Amino acid sequence: MENQGVLLCSVYLLKDIILHPSNVFERVKQGRFQKEPMIIFGFGALITLFKSFVIKRQKVSFFANESLNQILSVLSIPQLRWVILYLVYFGFLYMVFGMCKLFNKEASLKSLMFAFISISGIGIIGQFLFYFLQIVIPKGLIFSGSYLVYLWSIVLYIQAIRVTQGISFLSTLVSFFVPAIVIIATIGLVAISPYLAWLTT
Repeated sequence: MENQGVLLCSVYLLKDIILHPSNVFERVKQGRFQKEPMIIFGFGALITLFKSFVIKRQKVSFFANESLNQILSVLSIPQLRWVILYLVYFGFLYMVFGMCKLFNKEASLKSLMFAFISISGIGIIGQFLFYFLQIVIPKGLIFSGSYLVYLWSIVLYIQAIRVTQGISFLSTLVSFFVPAIVIIATIGLVAISPYLAWLTT
């Protein structure tokens, strides 16, 4: 019965992260969510892991150096990319927390982590939604639409930081964008939202 209750609460959490995200972040800050964000995050991660098996591995041959081509070919293995994306994501989370700590010595890593992984709920909705939309909508339009989902995740990240860490809006922007720009410039936009990986596939 307890497991059924947790699963039901996870469904409500998924609904609220779409409709009432600020309420979710407030409850996370109060410590009212523990298992539910982990369930949402785990389910979202599994969806992208399963999708990685339908992605064709690309053989890189852009460079004259064959060793470099081989290394890049290995890194292009979808399952390895999946692992790297999630490792970078948690690195991004710690970087954001480090920035928050500069503005508020009482910043909470636990609250920030649960708030961030709750946001992965939009990945679950997005993955299923785009799967069906690409049947009836041209690929180019779908690809453009995917950036709206990434933008949505960024807005939620900013809201989550401000609510759970108790810092000003300007401090929130700095705490988010300094690490985000570094990650996006080196890895790509998907690295800050790995639950949206292969969204249009």
